[in-house]
Amino acid sequence: MFKNIWDSHSALSEESDIYSLTFVRWNRHEEFSPWNCILLTLHETTAHLKIEDIEAVNKYLIKNSFLSLLLFFFYRVIVNHFVKKFVINMPYLVVILLNLLNM
Repeated sequence: MFKNIWDSHSALSEESDIYSLTFVRWNRHEEFSPWNCILLTLHETTAHLKIEDIEAVNKYLIKNSFLSLLLFFFYRVIVNHFVKKFVINMPYLVVILLNLLNM
């Protein structure tokens, strides 16, 4: 599990010193199991064990991951729209931009 699942490094900092890593329960109120553990450094483990409500952390991470993905999607749509609407339809703008880049 140490090597195959966690690739021999901390899930947070990617620290790979075998002597500073430890498995800790993700949810400390549940039994230790392969699906309820995370590989962290001793310092990260101390901070992790101070978390009282892991479910709130899970919801926060999922929500922020979703929001980041949504923002990235909208950013890509806006950039693609801009390129299709203005740059492709205005060839002279492309020439001007290329000339500015080549300066």
